[in-house]
Amino acid sequence: MKAAQQLCEKQEEMGMAEHILVQDMPTRWNSTLEMVARLVEQKDMLKAMMSTTPILPGGRKLNISATNWLTPGQIVDILKPFEETTKILCSLDASLAHAIPLIHALHRGLNALNEDDSSLLLRNRALVMSLTFFYQPCRVDCFDFAVTGSTSWHQGLSHY
Repeated sequence: MKAAQQLCEKQEEMGMAEHILVQDMPTRWNSTLEMVARLVEQKDMLKAMMSTTPILPGGRKLNISATNWLTPGQIVDILKPFEETTKILCSLDASLAHAIPLIHALHRGLNALNEDDSSLLLRNRALVMSLTFFYQPCRVDCFDFAVTGSTSWHQGLSHY
């Protein structure tokens, strides 16, 4: 019996939504998020399937610890706002007026995650810290630029 068929049978047996597992595709940036989100969605079914079905060489069963299941869930929580922001900014009516507040909101969210040291796993904290640095909002004095036409604001962007 194929693994996909076993998956469908186990989902039906457990009364879960019959969703196939999503594979990562290097040409689609959000496919990794979709793959990890599907794993999290199907976690209980996958745990049940892995505990009863030998899938490793030598007929061994795979057991993933509770701590290891935390990692994908946290990654989805960290990356989901980026997916939503991307969808908004890729819409036909998106403008810079949307981009700046969204980047600020992403930065605030990352800072909040970074400050909550009780729940975030160390490996995910590194992801949050690198995203926080990358998405640090630029400090642009828009009023000065609009009034004087000065382009000196771009010098603050030299580290990008």
